[in-house]
Amino acid sequence: MEKFFKNIVVFTVAATAAYILMMTMAGWLMPPASRKNLVYTYGGNGFENLRLIEAKDNKNIDILFIGSSRAYRSFDTRIFEDAGYNCFNLGSSNQTPVQSLAILEKHLPGMLPKTVVMEVNPDIFSNDGIESAIDLVSNAPSLPEMFAYSKCGINDIRIVNTLIFSMATKLAGMEERFARPVKGQKYITGGFVQTEEKPYDKSAGNDYHCDIKSRQLEALDKITRLMQRNNIRLWLVQSPVVPALYNSCGQNVYFDSLMTGKARYTNFNAQGKFTDTIHFSDGQHLNEEGVKNLCSWMLNILNQNPK
Repeated sequence: MEKFFKNIVVFTVAATAAYILMMTMAGWLMPPASRKNLVYTYGGNGFENLRLIEAKDNKNIDILFIGSSRAYRSFDTRIFEDAGYNCFNLGSSNQTPVQSLAILEKHLPGMLPKTVVMEVNPDIFSNDGIESAIDLVSNAPSLPEMFAYSKCGINDIRIVNTLIFSMATKLAGMEERFARPVKGQKYITGGFVQTEEKPYDKSAGNDYHCDIKSRQLEALDKITRLMQRNNIRLWLVQSPVVPALYNSCGQNVYFDSLMTGKARYTNFNAQGKFTDTIHFSDGQHLNEEGVKNLCSWMLNILNQNPK
């Protein structure tokens, strides 16, 4: 019996080592299209590698922005800085509340923000969070941070594979070799991503879902408790999407009622002040004019409750 268990241990160790080697070599040698269960997004999806590196140097800030691309492409830190608020944007692509919680647990102790502005919307609460977890693991600046983001309560082999490959690539110092270029966008110090000016693209950004998941609501509850324990104000903000997309969701009233019961909440879609061809670059993202309007509106609300 002892020999049997010893053989099991030896086999398990050998199989694990073989799998790690296989994933690493597959990532290094095979084109992305040929390895669908191994996704690596270093440098892509909104410059998350630069954002996470810069985040470590931001201390004692007034405002921390979190959320999906509707956060890092809507909340221009320069506008808030010009108004006297020291801030940072820790948004990431398709970031769901599950990932927001992990990010806050990592960065709150150093940043110590007075206010956290969290972008919320029915679509992101309908997301399983896999893409966001892969993005964070791919771009995390250290091995412990990669591991922490991989444990966001999501059991998916793609996240495991990304973790293995990301750690091996980090140890080999080969991240830049596999970096994904980002076209039409520019990273701004402070975490905001500026999109190049171009006409509204009505064919893009229209993937919108309204099937709110309980695990995302549970993660938001944990976030609200975390804010309360640390005496940090939480402002839930739903940034605008084009009216047709917003009205396609049959759960808007229900979602508003949920958010209102969690924390201070503002839905900027409900005011009807944003027009697709004037304020948007695609269905879910504002252009420069739209960003200015939104941030100015938010500042007016913030200044009614000074920092």
